[in-house]
Parts: sequence; structure tokens; C-alpha cells
Amino acid sequence: MRHDEYCGNAAERLPVLGFSPGGLAVGGNFGDSNYNSLQMTVRKRFSHGLQLQAAYTYDRCINNVEGATLAGAGLGGDVDYDIGLQNLRAGRGECGFDRPQRFIVNYLYNLPSFRNGEGFAGKALSGWGVTGVTTIQAGLPIQFTDSRGGAVYGSVGNSGAQMCPGENKGDILSHGSVVSRLNNYFNPSAFCAPPIVGVVNGMGGATGYGNVGSDILLGPGQFNWDIGMVKNTKVGGIHEDANLEFRAELFNGFNHPQWSNPSANVANPATFGVITSESVGPRIMQLALKYSF
Repeated sequence: MRHDEYCGNAAERLPVLGFSPGGLAVGGNFGDSNYNSLQMTVRKRFSHGLQLQAAYTYDRCINNVEGATLAGAGLGGDVDYDIGLQNLRAGRGECGFDRPQRFIVNYLYNLPSFRNGEGFAGKALSGWGVTGVTTIQAGLPIQFTDSRGGAVYGSVGNSGAQMCPGENKGDILSHGSVVSRLNNYFNPSAFCAPPIVGVVNGMGGATGYGNVGSDILLGPGQFNWDIGMVKNTKVGGIHEDANLEFRAELFNGFNHPQWSNPSANVANPATFGVITSESVGPRIMQLALKYSF
């Protein structure tokens, strides 16, 4: 029997209805992660017009595969960090979503009244209060990639970057304030092209994965103030105890720039190490007036 005759009715002989005769491929994502933290909270209950709470977290979140999806011919998708799938030990690093240190203070303070709120001056200078949430936190991990890598595996995309000989992670960051480094947050000379490890389509130049681990450095941190001011005044009217409340709320009250992570694809020198956006928007102010009776 010829080969074509033997395969002619392959579709009719499939043991599982609905699958094609090309075969059955099964893939999965496998990895490991762990999280440990020290958490402390200090709280002052409301008294003498003041309520205050401060919370601090120091943690380590470690994983060895991040954002992986099915990869390979015919399976679709890609892998956020190929070195993690090929070498779970090399892919081990900080969780991409984690901020290892975080300090948050929320507060409410009602200022003392003036002359018991009597008279024009008493009404004008009494009933004031301030509220707010202050957030100080470390930056998000940076994942260095090189879109030129991984060609020999057929998964060119986001493979790990390649550190040059003699360089280490202490050589990656440039020096100075974040503002002075918006266009050169990294030192590009710390990285080299991915290694050549094989042949593709009979030609040389097939690249492997780089040697840089996953999420080895943190990006710019955050220092944000959300502040609210309130003024309550008894105005009477419909009811003798009717109250007029005025609120002014400021998000990023001091209009402090807080930057997102820079681009970290070594293969794009025009954008590598360039910060193009902020993680928190510029100051937003909203006003509100409420009459309660």
C-alpha cells in the first residue's frame, strides 16, 4: 500500500473527535514563586481631633517564570522572558509586580476651633481639617530583554539580555538624579549582542538567550501626596444645625514627577534607557460643596 493511500483516511481514524490528523500538542506553564514579608502598622485612634495610621512593608517576592504563555511553532503566543523557561534557575528573580519596600501614612486632623466658632472670626477660623494619604515605595523591577536573542530556538522576542564580559549589574545604571537621566537611565556599554550558538536555515548567526537574570534591578521609586482640606460651617437656614461643607482635594498635591520604568530592550538603542511616561499623573484638584440639613 502506498503511503498516500495509507494516510488518506487519517481524519476518519482519529481517536479523539475534533482534532486534526496533524497531531496533538500539549503545553503548559510551570514555575515556582514564594513571598515573605515583614509588616508593621502603627495606629492612633481618633482623639483630640487627630487620627493617624502608618504601615510599612518589607518583602521579597521571588519567582522563576514570569508572564509565560505557550510558545513554539503552532502553539501561538510568546514568552515574556525566555531564559526563565529554558533555565528556571537563571530565570529566578524578583516578581515583576512587586515593590519590595512600601510605606503608607494616612491621617485626619481637625484643627481646634477659634472662639468656639462664635462671631464672624470664629466661624471663619473654625471647622478646618486636613486629611491625606502619603505613599513612599520602591520602584518596580526592570526586566532587561533583547529582541535579537533566541533565534536558534525559534522564539525571537523577549529573550534575556547579554551582559558583556567583566560587567555586572552594578555597571548597568548611569549616575545622577532621575530627571538628569531620563534619556540615559542605563549604561549601554554594559550589554553586548546575544551569543551565536547555532545555525538557522543553513546559515550562521542563530542567537541564543542572554545571561542576564530576570528583574535584577528596580526602577524609579514613588513619593506621592494625596491631600484633602475641609471646612465645616454651621449656617442654619432650613434647619438651625444645617452645615455647609467645603472640600478641596489634591491628588499628587505637590505635583512631584514620579517616573515609570525606562525601556529595557537592548536591541533598540534609540529607546534603551529612555523614560517616556510617569507612573502618577500631574496634580489634579477637585472642589466640592455640600449642604446638610
